[in-house]
Amino acid sequence: MPTPGKPARHREIAAELPSTRPALLPPGDLLTSRPPDAAAQTSHLPDIWVANYEDEMFALYRNDGDAFFLHVSQPAGVTALGQLFVGFGTACMDFERDGDEDIVVANGHVIKYPRAASRRQRALYLENHQGQFHRATFPPESYFDRHHEGRGLAVADLDNDGDLDLAISHLNDPIALLRNECQEESWLGVQLIGVCSNRGSIGARLTLQTDKGILMRQIKGGGSHLSTSDPSVFWGLAEGAHVENLTIHWPGGKTQVIVSPETRHVLTVVEPVNDEDA
Repeated sequence: MPTPGKPARHREIAAELPSTRPALLPPGDLLTSRPPDAAAQTSHLPDIWVANYEDEMFALYRNDGDAFFLHVSQPAGVTALGQLFVGFGTACMDFERDGDEDIVVANGHVIKYPRAASRRQRALYLENHQGQFHRATFPPESYFDRHHEGRGLAVADLDNDGDLDLAISHLNDPIALLRNECQEESWLGVQLIGVCSNRGSIGARLTLQTDKGILMRQIKGGGSHLSTSDPSVFWGLAEGAHVENLTIHWPGGKTQVIVSPETRHVLTVVEPVNDEDA
């Protein structure tokens, strides 16, 4: 994935597909940095990201626990985007496989002659640098440099290479498939199959314990405009990180611990029926 001032590593591979196919609760701990007095009790809680309409700032709310969310758009760098975008499909995922979650937003106006903004708008890719978000730059004429009437956005590992790709739909334009060419090597994917809980395991929380720290993800239903992403969970791992265990909190109440799961592949886990199987 791109970094500010460096070329993008997304490649558009199927823009010729027809466009007839089809705020946000991020699936994990979006903000990795928190106030010292709150960090011990509020780390690894899901934050809230909201893509808004023109004349409104996109919003990021930090989960401080006890159902209290603090508006942190300005210190997180989100307000630097301005108020001209009209956001639709969006996703918070670890696209760079570096352990934190970045943000992608498909934008495009809904009226023919907008008052201040353009009807066709660029999609946004916001890189997460320890809880600070920076808008990435891209080469001329690449997908993120061009203007679109963006609508739906979904995420999946379409080519099964361990990183997350994008599918973005538009008005009056073909769907764009963007292949992630991230070169980072260490990663882990998990696919859950519910038995006692719902089969899609929506509501499950997964905590990955490594010798470099703890990473959390949550499986949710929906979250992007008229789009559904692959519910599989992906983590990028810091260089040299060793995975100690994976803890799964199933929606039905069971807790399952997997010791030293193998990395660089997608692990399929079926919900245990009996407590002794957890």
